[in-house]
Amino acid sequence: YQERFAALLNYATLPFYWGAYEREPGKEERANRAELARWCAERGIATKGHPLVWHEVVPKWAAQLPDARARLRERVQRVVSAFRGQIDRWDVVNEATVSHKFQNPVGDWARETGAVELVREALAWAREANPKATLLYNDFNVGPEYEQLAQALAPTGLVDVFGIQSHMHAEEWTLEKVWQVCETYARFGRPLHFTELTVLSGAYKEKDTDWHTPRAEWPSTPEGERKQAEYLAAFYKLVFSHPAAQAITMWGFQDKTWLGAPG
Repeated sequence: YQERFAALLNYATLPFYWGAYEREPGKEERANRAELARWCAERGIATKGHPLVWHEVVPKWAAQLPDARARLRERVQRVVSAFRGQIDRWDVVNEATVSHKFQNPVGDWARETGAVELVREALAWAREANPKATLLYNDFNVGPEYEQLAQALAPTGLVDVFGIQSHMHAEEWTLEKVWQVCETYARFGRPLHFTELTVLSGAYKEKDTDWHTPRAEWPSTPEGERKQAEYLAAFYKLVFSHPAAQAITMWGFQDKTWLGAPG
């Protein structure tokens, strides 16, 4: 895995999900992430941390905090400061357009202030911790909600890159859609990263089913791999031909690691 990764890829997303990085209060997986960052640096692989604030993977103990937002600020600034020079790119906030739907401290914060203020505040925390860092906002929701959020965030000067998720478990995006998404978000004057790309080499899920639910068997096929390769070549060529696009991250480097899919 390491040999193939280093031979093919030059950009890695390292996991900082709150509930996995700090399973117990104050007990962080810092040494492990530092080792991952060191491994990447030795091979010339750029690194990004993901995500600092997200309404999912929130530790259960956070629900008991008297002031979870203050604790989140401490987390963001401690993590960004600790990895300064090792990891200088961060998905600071993930998917804030839907955070208000979740019953946990991040969801509470979103309902209290709204998504724009939540993202603005979290970006300001990260900027204070590392003024030279590249700070991203990341979302799957490439419709009007994200457009409104991007329009509100761009003038603040706090967000450096807009991240676009493109998981295709139910169907492939048309190349026309890919280009239109680039055009839409380039309007806000920031570079674009396609942060989470999944293209399948097996059957797609029925559109009326929840693609987040893993299948017991979700096989890859030779014909699926051929179509996957053709699509990915076209996708990469198209995205990198757009002047706003800077990066693409394949979400998962082997089959079955992301929802059991042949990605």
